Amino acid sequence: MPGDPVGVVGAGAMGSEIALVAALAGRDVVLRDLDAPRVQAGIARAQRVAQRLLQKGRIAGDPDAVERRIAHITPSVHDQDLRHCAVVIEAVSERREVKERVFAELGRTLDHDAVLASSTAGLSVTALGRAAGRERTTIGLHFFHPPSEMRLVEVVRGERTGPTTVVRALDVLRDMDKVAVVVKECPGFLVNRILTRAACSAYRETLRRDADLAGVDAEVLRDGQAAVGPFALGDVVGLDTMARLRDDLTRAYGARFWDDGVLDPYVAAGRLGRGTGPGFFEGPVTPHPRVGAAERAVARAFYDAARDEARRCVAESVAAPDDVTTAMKLGAGWSGGPFSP
Repeated sequence: MPGDPVGVVGAGAMGSEIALVAALAGRDVVLRDLDAPRVQAGIARAQRVAQRLLQKGRIAGDPDAVERRIAHITPSVHDQDLRHCAVVIEAVSERREVKERVFAELGRTLDHDAVLASSTAGLSVTALGRAAGRERTTIGLHFFHPPSEMRLVEVVRGERTGPTTVVRALDVLRDMDKVAVVVKECPGFLVNRILTRAACSAYRETLRRDADLAGVDAEVLRDGQAAVGPFALGDVVGLDTMARLRDDLTRAYGARFWDDGVLDPYVAAGRLGRGTGPGFFEGPVTPHPRVGAAERAVARAFYDAARDEARRCVAESVAAPDDVTTAMKLGAGWSGGPFSP
């Protein structure tokens, strides 16, 4: 029901921002982690993010009013403190064994009708519900980073997620002013599945055609909907993360997600991007990239792969066409969807 308290398990970057968004939406929040220093660090992070949003004009109100809302985040180190929460959102490490352990513990603690949600970006919601012993009340809520600014949430239905669970999750997201796209569970869900397929196709074609990396990115931006080219995208996401997504989705769907090993030497050399140092690019991209037939062909391969994967998602009833467009615009920053001309 509207106004019911929300629990968040995990006070790291994602969990603290989810807790902040819920508190700013008028919900009482219990933020739980393993020990008091971690929880206090999460609340301090929420306060810093709130101040930044105020300065940018992203949230209304004065600093005192915002601080009063943050005061509705209650720190906790015990699962028992979550028992009165109608919805509990897990935001711990993206490792299957860690999440399943947390879900098993929460399944033993929470009221039988509490909604148990995971912020996972791609793990099986069905398996997490099975670990908790409550598949019908388990759901995926894939918040995009950072949750304080990104409006899209992929609402992932497990194989046995009940309709009432979906409705109650949507109520919470509506309060948070999020745009929810309901998707059927599948490896990679929706946005990451489409983006990974497109990027890996571009990596593969770049290798085959000896294309210029910066030129490919420039042509992708000139030629279509994407807000960032596949190589800059890899550096932002992290090349180790891209390699993990590539491996997971290749196992799930086959060779169309394989990149011919382009990512591997970068990862082996520790060139991971993600703000930690060089990735595909050493530093600022050259202002005069080479753009010719090879680069244009790679850009076409990028968009062709995105369009094909989006069509597969629709054919598999993962999401409706309009929802695919919404998800790519809000989750990936595209100016339109993969079906746009």
